[in-house]
Amino acid sequence: MDVLVAKGAFLLLTIYALVFVLNILKDLVKKRFKAEKIETRKILMKERLSLRNQKGFTLIELTSVMIIMGVMSSVAIKKVDLITDTASSQALAISVKELNVRESMAWSNMKISNDGYTTDADVFAALDKDLGAKFKWNPGPTIDGGTLHCESESIVLNRIHSTTSAAGKWE
Repeated sequence: MDVLVAKGAFLLLTIYALVFVLNILKDLVKKRFKAEKIETRKILMKERLSLRNQKGFTLIELTSVMIIMGVMSSVAIKKVDLITDTASSQALAISVKELNVRESMAWSNMKISNDGYTTDADVFAALDKDLGAKFKWNPGPTIDGGTLHCESESIVLNRIHSTTSAAGKWE
């Protein structure tokens, strides 16, 4: 959602810049037509000389700025998409590590409890599999694994069962 807001704001800013440049061009064209309507040749020559001596931007300069802004906006939008995909991939990799830490904690807690280690099903039942609002399991999680989704990315995980000597592991 944040990426869409950033893209929308950038697009809106680009549109405002285009409207601003078009208004400047419209004003330049109006001034030129006013200068050509003056009847006296002497006044027309003075107006042309004053137009040449005015300080401002030419049409070529304004056009080149608009082209540069268009190229920069297209590159920026591609970079934002790449950053979003990379972030989702990194979040999935970190979530697998988090699952392994939680698995080890559940297994350790079971080992030091009064009952001790019973079965892998009990370790799996004690495991907190909720990784947050952005993460969804579909299907799963089951005792053998499942598919974990984070925004547009997903990863299929297999779970190695825990034993009396080692905690289970998500891969």
